[in-house]
Amino acid sequence: MRNAIVIGATGLVGQQLLADLAQHSDYERIYSLSRRPPETVFARVEPLLLADFTQLPEMIASLPLSGADAFSCLGTTLRQAGSREAFKAIDYGYNLAFAQACLSKGCQHLLLLSAAGADHHSRIFYSRVKGELEVAVRQLGFARLSIFQPSLLLGQHADFRPGESIARSLFGVIKPLVPAHWPYRPIEAPRVAAAMRVIALRQAVSDAKVAVYSNQSMLRLG
Repeated sequence: MRNAIVIGATGLVGQQLLADLAQHSDYERIYSLSRRPPETVFARVEPLLLADFTQLPEMIASLPLSGADAFSCLGTTLRQAGSREAFKAIDYGYNLAFAQACLSKGCQHLLLLSAAGADHHSRIFYSRVKGELEVAVRQLGFARLSIFQPSLLLGQHADFRPGESIARSLFGVIKPLVPAHWPYRPIEAPRVAAAMRVIALRQAVSDAKVAVYSNQSMLRLG
């Protein structure tokens, strides 16, 4: 048995992932790293509260993570962050610092929640930051790296996001007309979490160190 660590465990995908992992006996201990406590207490899950994410390396340095799986689900919005600089500090900076610290402690597999359209050359700021993060973690040298690129996530965020709320409502109306495996079909957060758990527990099917899972592939997996 091995350990796992999840950052962003109180987010839409992160909290579902934590519940999903806790239901399986494959992990001896699951560390949940977030600013606030998870809504639900699970056996084998150890919540780690960190008010200042600049202290990520120090927190992770104290954990037994040799051979562990690291799940990076931390994310925000421009509206929440307040500025482009703050958004990049969270979505790029903290996720990268988490990955670097986990690698230094011996984590073998990084599973990164990114986004459909992630491209470090994109003119869209959000997509460009996501793409830059993907490029950066590829260069770290994990034994195994899995990148997940969901489309619009369906589920109830803890914070109100008007744009996403409108999009979810519209999709609810047109859902019967949308092909089940349309590449940009909105995807339920539990499906993304399930895909991340399935891939984490699945043996690598090739010698390739990096695998990218599109929205379409997660629709099939979930």
